This record gives sequence, C-alpha cells and structure tokens, in this order.
Amino acid sequence: MNIPLLVVAVSTLIFGLVVFKYAIGISHKKKLFDTPSSRRRHSHPIPIVGGAAVFTTWAFGITLYSILKPYWFNAHAASIGTIGLSLGILIVVGLVDDLKGVGPSGKIFFQTLAAINVLAFEPTAHAFCVFWENRFDDYFGIGLLAWPATAVWLVGLSNAINLVDGLDGLAGGISFLVSGALVILSMGWGDQGSLALVLMALMMVSLLAFLKSNWTPAKIFLGDNGSLPLGFLIATVTIMAPTENRSWVQIISIGLMMGYPILDMGLATMRRYRTKNPLFKADRNHLHHRVLRLGLTVEQTCIMLLSITGYLQLTALCVVNFIETEANLLRTGIVLMAATAWSLFTPLYLLRSIEKRRMQRLSNSQTKADMNGQDNPDAPQFRECLIAEIELVPLFEAGLFEEKERIHELVASLKLM
Repeated sequence: MNIPLLVVAVSTLIFGLVVFKYAIGISHKKKLFDTPSSRRRHSHPIPIVGGAAVFTTWAFGITLYSILKPYWFNAHAASIGTIGLSLGILIVVGLVDDLKGVGPSGKIFFQTLAAINVLAFEPTAHAFCVFWENRFDDYFGIGLLAWPATAVWLVGLSNAINLVDGLDGLAGGISFLVSGALVILSMGWGDQGSLALVLMALMMVSLLAFLKSNWTPAKIFLGDNGSLPLGFLIATVTIMAPTENRSWVQIISIGLMMGYPILDMGLATMRRYRTKNPLFKADRNHLHHRVLRLGLTVEQTCIMLLSITGYLQLTALCVVNFIETEANLLRTGIVLMAATAWSLFTPLYLLRSIEKRRMQRLSNSQTKADMNGQDNPDAPQFRECLIAEIELVPLFEAGLFEEKERIHELVASLKLM
C-alpha cells in the first residue's frame, strides 16, 4: 500500500472542502456567476469557478506528494510540467469563455495547441504515438496518422466531458468514476504507471470535494474552466500505458470507459448535422435532457446515467483482465463488446419509444379535439389567444417540459407567424 499517497489523498480532500467553501464565497463577492437563461435549468446565479477550484485542489495534492517523494517528482518532472502547462491553457480559456465568451474556433485552437504540447514534450504520450506509427508504417505509410488521431482523441474527449456537463453532479460524477477505473488500470502498469496512478487518485479526491458542493441542488458549477481541462487530463492519462500494455485490447477498454460521453457527443453531432444546425450550437436534446423530460428528477436522472457509466467502467476492466492478448480479442472480445452495445441500445431504444409515444398522443389528442369541436382534457388548452402557428423546436430548447415555472422565457421563445 502506498501510505504517502493515502496521507496526501486525505489531506487533499480536507484542503478541497475548504477551497470550495471559499471559492463559493469569493464568487458571490466578485459576481463570478453562471446566470440563468432559456437553456439553463437553475433559477438564480450560481458560481462558475468549480473547475479552477478542482484543479487548485489537485495541484495542492501533486505538490504535497512531490515534497514527500522527491524522487518521484524528479522522475516525472517533464511530464508534470508539460501536462500542467496544457491544463493551465485550458483553464484560462475556459474561465474566459465562462465569464466573457470564446467562440468555438478559439476554443478548438487552444485545445489543439494543448494537445500538440503534450504529444511533442510529454514522454509517454510521445512514445505512444511513436509506437503506433512504427506499428502501421508497413501499411502504406499510414503510421503517421497516429499523431493526428491521438490529437483528435485529446481534443474530442475534452469536448465530450464539456457536453455532458449539463446536470448537477453529472460531469463530475462521470469523471470521478472514470478516474477510479484509471487508478485500477494503472495499478497493473507497474512502476511505469506510478504517474497515472497519482494523477488520477488525487483527481478522484478533488472531484469528491467538488461533488459535495455540486450535487443537486448545486452550490457551484464546473464550468468550461473545469470540463475542458478535466476531459483533457483523462484523455492524456489513457495514453500513458507502458509499451507492453499498448494494444487494441487497451484501446477498446479505454473507449468503453468513456462510452457515455462519446455516445452523447456522437448523437449530438449526428443530430446537428441532420438538422443543419451549427456543430457547436448548444441545445437541450442531450441524453440527460431527454431523460429529464420523461418526468425524472435531476437526482434520479444523474444516478441513472452514473449507473450506466459505472457499468461501462466494470466492463472495461473486465476486458483488460479477461482478454490478455490481442489473439483473444476476436474470440472473446467481440462477444463482450456486442453484449455491451446491446445493453446500451436497450435504454436508448426505450427512451426514443417513450418520446415518440408522447408526441403521438399529443398529436392525436389535438386532432380529436378539433374533430369533436369540444375541449379534450388531454389536449393543449388555449385561452384568449389569436390563431397562430407555433414552431415547437424553440420551445423544446427553452425547456418546455422541465421549466414550467419560467413562463416569461417560454412566451419569449414563441415564433408567431
């Protein structure tokens, strides 16, 4: 047992609880808020510097561990400095975006810059790309694609965590569970996994302190200053596996760990492409929004989605432990992957079926009311209203079902034609 790490983890947790208490107070004084809007669930301003507080707590833990184990710091100083620089860039960009606003192209630019920094100067990430480049050099020279593909992974995962940060406790809870799985995974990497182990173990306790204040009703939000660097850190740690552990088995297990954020990001991309909306335009059709519209509370929705994430972490760890070689991947892995895909398809199919049934019932109720010329208790009721054609999409984006008390925002979103 790593006693120094345990001592540092407990100290970091206590430090984090104090940090968040003061972060909330300072945010109220300095007005560092996420203000309510048509696509925000909260009804009053909430502090938005949770990410900065998480990484302040995490940095305290890293510093304390480095003091207790100077030889560990000396062995990983280059990695810590490089990763710290990239995370610092994303924290600053996220803060500016939360408080002032940064365009999508600006965020992508700085995320790419952070990724290039890690791939060029972080030893294990650099070695990861070199390994896969050499492995595929014989296939028409496609080995060079390992570099841009890894950069896309770092940037994509950073944005994936950002997209699921729409519910109290969700992004922090997902990151906590993934960090725990990476701690267990890095334990099997031997001495070469000590950096990943410490980084993720201390991130776990930092997130635990954050979740105390972020669980519904949230007192502080993660914000882009937290979700962007958090996803980036997780993505970086996933490519830190030593040479003997670099295989398709490892890649598949990592993909499973991040299955829910990747799925939500994929569905959002498809949805916006299909409706010809800008790729980075926010909407209220993410999976957590759709589950909320079924009538579940915020806490119930969060627990449900975190349960799915926890299941994926266990599945990923089973892949690593039971499929030890790539030769066994085709024989055992396909069956396991198919079972996982089916288990995820089932709740998605159920969700879509319920949504279609509700929309059909609404349509049928209104049709019957029109045919009978009388009020139908199940149909929408209008009083003292001119005949108008209403576009429903803005209503859904404004939160028609879960924001009933904010009538003025719903009325403002109507498009009368």
